[in-house]
Amino acid sequence: MKLIEKLLKEIEEEGQKTRKMLAIVPDDKYDWQPHPKSMPVKDLALHIADLPTWITLAVTTDELDFAASPYNPGNVTNTEGLLTLFEKNLAKAKAYMCQLPCK
Repeated sequence: MKLIEKLLKEIEEEGQKTRKMLAIVPDDKYDWQPHPKSMPVKDLALHIADLPTWITLAVTTDELDFAASPYNPGNVTNTEGLLTLFEKNLAKAKAYMCQLPCK
């Protein structure tokens, strides 16, 4: 099995686990914070739903500078929107991986 195929398989396996976790985020708890110094659940869940976009970012950039390119994962108000965002990001990441030269 080629490296890209292995990575795609791993992305799909992790995607299944992540999808299950995101699906149980309650709509009425998006403002809840585990600790006063913590981010709200909404921000934490958005970060997780956005992680597949970092695959392309890691391959196509030399550095990560939030001052030059502020991080903006988007905005969702419910779990359905969260899952939609995750599925879109996961599909983009897999499509990008399929375009890479296989080694």
